[in-house]
Amino acid sequence: HLDSFVSLVAACGMEYACVQAERGATPARRIHIIAALTGDILCSLDVMPDWSISRFSAEVMVLTGVADDVEQRLLVPNDAVGQVVVLDSASRASALGALGGSEVAQLLRVPRPGPSVAEQLRPGEMSVTVGDSTLGPAQVVHWAADARTLRSGASHAVSREFRLDLGANGFADFKMSLAPARAASFAKAQGRAQVQLKCQADLPEEHATLRFSVSVLGDASGSSCIAKHHEHDFARNALWRQDDETIDIHAAVTASAQPRGLPRKVVVVRLEVFG
Repeated sequence: HLDSFVSLVAACGMEYACVQAERGATPARRIHIIAALTGDILCSLDVMPDWSISRFSAEVMVLTGVADDVEQRLLVPNDAVGQVVVLDSASRASALGALGGSEVAQLLRVPRPGPSVAEQLRPGEMSVTVGDSTLGPAQVVHWAADARTLRSGASHAVSREFRLDLGANGFADFKMSLAPARAASFAKAQGRAQVQLKCQADLPEEHATLRFSVSVLGDASGSSCIAKHHEHDFARNALWRQDDETIDIHAAVTASAQPRGLPRKVVVVRLEVFG
């Protein structure tokens, strides 16, 4: 009886697919989910034409499982910007539209920036943690920039040095900084700034390319469904600048308020380094 039931379900499925094809409906597409850093196949699923990105992300979460303290990110190639982009898991936009012609999506998992980091850093302080390099960033850095500097006539806000593990190349010291966007000072930039990352060491060319992402907690411009991941050769140019994007300092300061609405007067910059 079970074999007969399975055959009946298969026949009904084929008949439904034929009807949908005759009506000109977009068929479901088989999408393979792979680990972003290892290339391992994690699961495959049929994405229906009426699925939103939110539904697609939820289905992947069910199939792969995810802990409460981990953020799931689905990455797909975007030919328009020439980079891999991150899908907004809350978006109601079409999943197949966001996937374009790709039959593969990459899964990346990163620790959620919980209150243990965001609420404890004081102006000028930093936190460097080691993550899971198989599904997420190998290292995560948080820097609490002093908001008073970012509202003053200063031309830069610079972090203290921190050390990153570059694998075969050992360790190297870096600094993060914020610079006013297209202005001589933060006061003249009207609340807009750009993130910079500088290597303090001379690196050999074969190990100088770093893959990373930079975000500012609470930045209003970070609400876009596209989040960029960067690659930069620090042997060729020791300084990387976020020239094509700016951050909203005022929104970031508001979002970093302590419980009960008390201002902390910091802007928390997050750096994620991958493998």
